[in-house]
Amino acid sequence: MLFKAKDLYFKVILVFVSTLTLCGVVIHLVEQNEVLQHQSAALEVASVHGHLLQEQTARSLSATYALAAVLRQGGGKIDDFDAMAAEMLRLYGGISALQLAPKGIITQIAPLAGNEAALGHNLLEDETRNREAFAAVQTRKLTLAGPFTLRQGGVAVVGRLPVFLPDESGNEKFWGFTTALIRIPDLLAASQLSGDFSADYAYELSRIHPDTWQKEVFWSSSERPLEDPLSYRIAVPNGEWTLSVSRIKGWHSSRMLLILAAVAAALTSLMAAFLAFNLLRQPHLLKQQVAQRTQELTEANASLQAEIVGHWQTELALRDSESRLEAKVQERTAQLSTANAALQDEHRQQKILIDKLAATQNHLLQSEMMASIGQLAAGVAHEINNPLGFISSNLSILRNYADGLLEIISAYEKASGNLLELQPEVRASILALTEKLDLEFMRSELPELLSDTLVGVGRVKRIVQDLKDFSSVDREDWQLADLQQGIEATLHLIAHEIKPGIRLIKEYGEIPPVECVLLQINQVFLNLVLNAVQAIEGEGTVRIATRHEEGWVRIEVADTGKGIQPEHQIRVFEPFFTTKPVGQGTGLGLSLAYSIVKRHGGRIELESEPARGTLFRIWLPVQRVAGDPGQGAGRQPQAAV
Repeated sequence: MLFKAKDLYFKVILVFVSTLTLCGVVIHLVEQNEVLQHQSAALEVASVHGHLLQEQTARSLSATYALAAVLRQGGGKIDDFDAMAAEMLRLYGGISALQLAPKGIITQIAPLAGNEAALGHNLLEDETRNREAFAAVQTRKLTLAGPFTLRQGGVAVVGRLPVFLPDESGNEKFWGFTTALIRIPDLLAASQLSGDFSADYAYELSRIHPDTWQKEVFWSSSERPLEDPLSYRIAVPNGEWTLSVSRIKGWHSSRMLLILAAVAAALTSLMAAFLAFNLLRQPHLLKQQVAQRTQELTEANASLQAEIVGHWQTELALRDSESRLEAKVQERTAQLSTANAALQDEHRQQKILIDKLAATQNHLLQSEMMASIGQLAAGVAHEINNPLGFISSNLSILRNYADGLLEIISAYEKASGNLLELQPEVRASILALTEKLDLEFMRSELPELLSDTLVGVGRVKRIVQDLKDFSSVDREDWQLADLQQGIEATLHLIAHEIKPGIRLIKEYGEIPPVECVLLQINQVFLNLVLNAVQAIEGEGTVRIATRHEEGWVRIEVADTGKGIQPEHQIRVFEPFFTTKPVGQGTGLGLSLAYSIVKRHGGRIELESEPARGTLFRIWLPVQRVAGDPGQGAGRQPQAAV
């Protein structure tokens, strides 16, 4: 007995330890998932700011190329440097100053205020900062120096572009540098990395110093070093910066939350151990009760035998009682057999209901997926339709403007003919420009180009409208709908699936609007037409016909494909049954179509001959009967088997 008690307590302790271990593993996995989510969000934020910083740096440095181009056109001179530099500072953004340094000596700065200390500075003779200057001359490429402290105060990076101009012999000779000075605060402001822009993350901007090869932090949003930061690489000319980000509250959950989780795990383990103790102790209690009951039965049996010996005269009565008891047992056995048969029949019915429930759940899942796809298609169509509207409107206005400009040019040509004879130089310049731009070609092609563009926009509008017609999520579920319009929208959406050798025949009759869920009916059309197209190998015909017969609408989809084998025809509407190769079909298309038609109170029929083709015929009631979604109004048509 002592051994059994020890075994019981050992099992209870094992359950407690196992449950506690499992809870610990779950808490650890949840914590790791939380850390990964925080790090993923932080890395996404860092990539956005890093991309903005990289784009802004490239945009600001591109001003040096513009200055170099003006210098080449002016032969090494810029007439109004201050005005041009002011405009470039406004356009490019993020630039603190633009400089010209002929032969490496800074002679012009815009704006000059606050930068006077840099005038006359020789970039090539400054031994502490001339590494990038010489590298720019040798490679003839833009280099980025810094960050470093400026002579005029502040921390900045400097982009230097070497300018080479042709000399009298036609050889290129080093002229000097065009320089863009970018102060770090201005660059961060233009890249949305300054100010109190985030309450969740701390940022740090660093580089590897080219002389010491040590990490150099030149900007940080926090006074303390970042803890376990994530990094985003930013490519800059002749170097690389690193934008590091760390969550201010840390990647892990709060200590209080972890303590609460540990307490909950301990309580759960105690409850599991208590339950295990009660369950494992139950067999021991049952054994004790059985032993006690056995002893009582033994005593009763001895007493009964004594009574039989003492009262032998009651044997006949006992035999009679036994006969009656046997009859009752047989009667009870027959009743139990009947109940068992009824129970087995009920079990079979429950199995059938479970199978139907599984099929219904699958159809419901497909219906929800159809609704989601429809909403997505309608959302995409709506988002495309808004910009498409103003594109179409702007193109129409642009066409009118272009026609007006061409008329003005023609009027100028007529009015200035005699005047230009008196100014041959102006006339020659205008003729040269006309030939260079090919004015006659522009005059003939521009209207046609705008017309073609408007036609293309119209096609896109048609595609958007077909998406909206197919999805129909902007309408109520049950509605009076034009099924032929739904068929057309479906055909437009799958036009790319119809192979060149397939001929599409439409035989539309006059049918009234049908009360239905148009998105679901469109899905039926889509499944049937796709099956018809895929059943045809090479050339063939797909026929779609509609008719109206006494309160019912009949839709037929027929093809001249390979047909369906007779043994497969009785199973084509079963869920997951398909004759297509593995990976090319789910077996849910016709099952879903059958379910949708049935829910609309209609029916779907199949006629097929191998090697000759297949016909699917759908019957839908024009009006839905309230309270009975499975039956439609009017006479139920008789279908061919």
